[in-house]
Amino acid sequence: MLGSSLAARLDKDLLESAGIYNLAFAGGSVQSGLEIIKRSNKIPQILYIETNVLFERDADSAMLGILFDPLLFKARYYLPALQEKYQPLNVFASFIKRFGGKSDEEKRAIKRDEKIYNLSMEGFLKRYQQPLASLPNYQNRLDSLQKQLQYFENKGVKIIFFTMPIDPLLAKQPRFIEENTLLKQTFSYPFLPMPKHSEYETTDGIRLLYESSERFSKEFVKNAQQIAP
Repeated sequence: MLGSSLAARLDKDLLESAGIYNLAFAGGSVQSGLEIIKRSNKIPQILYIETNVLFERDADSAMLGILFDPLLFKARYYLPALQEKYQPLNVFASFIKRFGGKSDEEKRAIKRDEKIYNLSMEGFLKRYQQPLASLPNYQNRLDSLQKQLQYFENKGVKIIFFTMPIDPLLAKQPRFIEENTLLKQTFSYPFLPMPKHSEYETTDGIRLLYESSERFSKEFVKNAQQIAP
């Protein structure tokens, strides 16, 4: 699964129990994820592509440069201390998350901050009301995505698009509708069913609350298994 911080909130354990690895990350993009997989030469059978911010971000060249530094890239295979998961801060963060964080029940009980939600929605509504053409370089990003996905298609990879739930008001705006229409006109890949946005709740208009994220994770796995068992 490749995507942004929206898809990064999906339940890791639930996805992995279905054989799906989540390579979405905060501040990241599908384009970065595709490049990571391509350079690592570990080609999966299926790629699930989040559609929400495909036209807004390029591949992170700085991150890719660090990640695939020739010396460090080879050394990581032999020196566990150089692998990100073994970095001291990441080990500590993992420990805190696992043993010192909130329980799942406590996370499900968290309600959104309405002040933050309302302020965020003001900005997102302005963005989603703008036509796709207002995004600089959106056509270049579409062309680049076509080339990236063609590479994996030529390798025999099955490509499936999916959309993360967002605030139902945003899902009615021109940008959201135009983006999804363009993707379906441009690509012949299958799409997972569009989520019923009104059934989920976000913290800020686009990122799911824990309880909604947990429910959508289950829905995602169910739909994924139906389309690619």
